[in-house]
Amino acid sequence: MTAEPSFSAGVIAPLLSCVLFAACASQTPAAGPNACHSRDALQQCPLMPTRVLAELNEGTATAMIDARCHWNSTGVLLEPDAHYRITAAKVVEGWADSWQPESDLKDGWPGIFRLSGKLFQLRARAPGHPMYSLVGAEGRDESTFFVAGWEQTLTATRRAELLFFANDWENHYQNNHGCVEVRIQRLRRTSRSSAND
Repeated sequence: MTAEPSFSAGVIAPLLSCVLFAACASQTPAAGPNACHSRDALQQCPLMPTRVLAELNEGTATAMIDARCHWNSTGVLLEPDAHYRITAAKVVEGWADSWQPESDLKDGWPGIFRLSGKLFQLRARAPGHPMYSLVGAEGRDESTFFVAGWEQTLTATRRAELLFFANDWENHYQNNHGCVEVRIQRLRRTSRSSAND
């Protein structure tokens, strides 16, 4: 009697890792036109002039966040202790890493890919956050990285521009897909917090 071959965790884990590594390391270009910014692969992502959002009337701004950009400028100059609501208002192009199915802006890689995402995020720019999640930052300070996801409220800690990026490996942005219109709204201070100022 011959024994039936079986796949153990020792075989499946390396195979799954190979598949996921191929997704991260793939050099395939993003398919279709760039829905966010008109630029070729050699051009920088556009920078925006910065401005402070008025607290009066809850000032708002919108920015297009391109998953192919290492840093996405919003033009919003944050002020310390000010509160902002960040909302992914519209998905212009599906948020997907290489050939994978579309990712979630908050939870990152979908389905089976999420299982080993913890391993792959160790090499990501924001290792404490899910692979391919939408990450925000106050300037380029790594200590301020946060998952913006679909909606987030931010209390700024410093005067710096609000920036965004897809949480991917350094130098692996050329195969990314995704464009999201983000709305940034400065919130009014409550009377209680105003009284404490």
